[in-house]
Amino acid sequence: STKKALIAITKNDPIIHYSVNSLKNYLSKISWRVRNNIYNRNLLAFSGFEGREQFQPVSYKLKRYMFIPYSLSIIFPLLDAIYLSITRKDLIFLIHPFFCIYTTFLIIYYSLLNLFGIKPTGKAYGN
Repeated sequence: STKKALIAITKNDPIIHYSVNSLKNYLSKISWRVRNNIYNRNLLAFSGFEGREQFQPVSYKLKRYMFIPYSLSIIFPLLDAIYLSITRKDLIFLIHPFFCIYTTFLIIYYSLLNLFGIKPTGKAYGN
C-alpha cells in the first residue's frame, strides 16, 4: 500500500503544529495543549478543543466532561488500546491508557491552579 502525506491549513489559526520525535517532547506537547485549553480559551478558541466543538454534534460536546471518568475507569482506555492495536496492527496504541491518565492528571492539576488564580509559565512545545 502507498502511504500519502496530507496537509491542512485552517483559516486564522495562530498555532503552528510541530511533530515530536520523543516521548519527552510528546508529553510536553500534551501539557502545553492542556494549559492552553484551560488558560487561553479566548486567545486560541478556534484552534483548540473549543473550535472543534462548535462544528460537532451535541454528543461531541460531552467529550469534555466524559474524558476524566473515561480515563480514570482504566478499563475503557485499555479496551480502546487493544482494539486500536489489533485493527491498526501496531502495538504502540497500547500506551493509550498511560496518555489518558497523564492528560487527566494535567487537566485536574491545571484546573486547580486556575481555580486558585495561579498561572504557570512555560514555553510552547515548539520553542
